[in-house]
Amino acid sequence: MDEQSQIKLMRHACGVDSKDPYFRNYYMAAPESVERRMWDVMVEKGWAIPSREPDDLHHYYIYRVTENGKEEMRAEEDSR
Repeated sequence: MDEQSQIKLMRHACGVDSKDPYFRNYYMAAPESVERRMWDVMVEKGWAIPSREPDDLHHYYIYRVTENGKEEMRAEEDSR
């Protein structure tokens, strides 16, 4: 679970590579997925927050990128 992979997930969650960057801010992760474990690490770093846990109707975890996470993405972009 390297930081580059985590930043790639945050970029996807925020739609950074789309025509309208930052138009969204969420990522749905399956309960037993590698991505969910990566998001949990990003929560510990302060880069993301959990938005919703699975329930009977919604079977995925939802995460949102924090301002700290967005700053980390921008720093990575600047270092390219």
